[in-house]
Amino acid sequence: MATKSLWTLGMGMLALACAISCGVKDREEPIGSGGNPPGTPPASGSNAATTGESVLSVSSTTEWVYWSFTKGATVAVTDPAMSNEWDLRLRRTQFATNSGTSGMGQAGAIDTASTNFAAVEECPESGYTADASLPLPGPPGSGNFSGNAILNAWYNYDAATHAVSSKGAVYCLRTAAGKFAKLAIVNYASGQMTIKWAYQPNGTRTVK
Repeated sequence: MATKSLWTLGMGMLALACAISCGVKDREEPIGSGGNPPGTPPASGSNAATTGESVLSVSSTTEWVYWSFTKGATVAVTDPAMSNEWDLRLRRTQFATNSGTSGMGQAGAIDTASTNFAAVEECPESGYTADASLPLPGPPGSGNFSGNAILNAWYNYDAATHAVSSKGAVYCLRTAAGKFAKLAIVNYASGQMTIKWAYQPNGTRTVK
């Protein structure tokens, strides 16, 4: 009799445990049901531009620093004339785009005639200046370099103090891949260039 009672009690406890565990399982929420997981990109079709402010070390007089709007960062480039991995390159006060005499890309620049970065919300469809051979900064006869005439007019130079200051212009850029961005040079000092930028990855001309 005692053995039968113990068997009956054990079976009852097993049934109760099963009922509890099954009930809990039924109430479990699927993973991620509260929203998208971290790092999910914006919804397809969003017109929001990628924006940033970056400080670049451009102190070398011989080596260019290559910038990609797609990556929002500098990139290493082995053969700039045959690469679409870069959009801009910088060397001290000098700028070049991946276009014309500098590269095989579709890049170029336009001066928007505005100094209000936020006010420039859309870039023009056409009219971008490609790179060409330009005189190096300095006295006549200093030589030439391949650069962008629009972007290389970004600064004022004080001959008395040799100081360089930004004019504050906002530029629209076409990238190597034919997409659009805007750029402002915030500051240049001791070989450090601060740029403010916005890039539209979806192919539209909206840069706000």
